[in-house]
Amino acid sequence: MKATTPGIPILLNIGYKAMDADWNWTDVCSPFARIYYVTEGEAEIHTDTDVYALLPHHLYLLPPYTWHCNVCRGRFAHYYIHFLPSEEYECLNRQRQPVFQEMASTSDLRLLTRLMQLHPHSELQQTDPSVYDNEQTLNKVVEAYRQASPQRQTETSGILLILMSRFMAADEESALLHQEESWFHRCLAFVQENLGEDLNIAQLADIACMSKDHFIRCFKQKMHTTPLAYILQLKMRRAQHLLLTTDLSVKEIAHRFGIVNPSYFCRLFKSHTGKSPLIYRKLNLR
Repeated sequence: MKATTPGIPILLNIGYKAMDADWNWTDVCSPFARIYYVTEGEAEIHTDTDVYALLPHHLYLLPPYTWHCNVCRGRFAHYYIHFLPSEEYECLNRQRQPVFQEMASTSDLRLLTRLMQLHPHSELQQTDPSVYDNEQTLNKVVEAYRQASPQRQTETSGILLILMSRFMAADEESALLHQEESWFHRCLAFVQENLGEDLNIAQLADIACMSKDHFIRCFKQKMHTTPLAYILQLKMRRAQHLLLTTDLSVKEIAHRFGIVNPSYFCRLFKSHTGKSPLIYRKLNLR
């Protein structure tokens, strides 16, 4: 996918959708950010670490590459925005927390309405992420956006920047609230940023300023799994995403996660998904 212009976010999709217990998707992990404005009903977002309730009159932001599942058990209506943020917006990229939440205001609704007026044909035709979240589709959407007039692109970028700014204060407050657990967030961030390396317990324990045994116990209390199992799980989820959104070979994907033996990678992938990488790609891209 083409890189974004520095300082300018790029809109991919915007629309309004009313669901009826049919917004249930698993293993979603996209290279773009999402913003939701809930108008009616409730749903949930499940991440590696938490469950977030989506409530009416609230704004939610999911940074790029946030692994999550959607759970909807009844009526749920919301505006949605998919966009590629500019890289310098640190609050969207460091992923100290997977989901940001803010009370919505009437001005937020006006901004969303204006975005829909600017881009009346940018709604999703299907809500299944496997349909729209792939490199070919994203490249087409980005190219279509680049054909918009400079005036429309400028106004769109301005609205997206305003909406992103709504979450920056929440990010700063979160840092204070979670200061006593900063070791945990430092470790998760380190894992996220170094999945291509041969990560080990000693490195993470040093970051947490704990002994290895104490670190493992504390990590299991929070994540209900061991650090090494969590790292492997994250690598396999990212590998699933790469298989569906790129043309990288299995060997190239394995190397991205510090696994030099493709056969070993295939065994790990099959133990995690029940399918070999090539079968997984073939079945999910039909």
